[in-house]
Amino acid sequence: PARAELFLTALTDGISLQHTDDGTTRRVVYRAGETRHFSFPGDEYILHDLYNDGPTELAFLTVEHKNERKDN
Repeated sequence: PARAELFLTALTDGISLQHTDDGTTRRVVYRAGETRHFSFPGDEYILHDLYNDGPTELAFLTVEHKNERKDN
């Protein structure tokens, strides 16, 4: 399996509650312009279960890098 690479940039300040597949819930604070990078090797993934827990709208720009398979 290919490695997934992505990043997200917060377009607004805000607060979220994130739920993961193992049952963990975490509260995350975002600041406009903040960028976070993620890498998921093999079969790993991210669960996108996010709840807006603040008084403002949450907006993000998310970019996933395209993995091209190279056969030799």
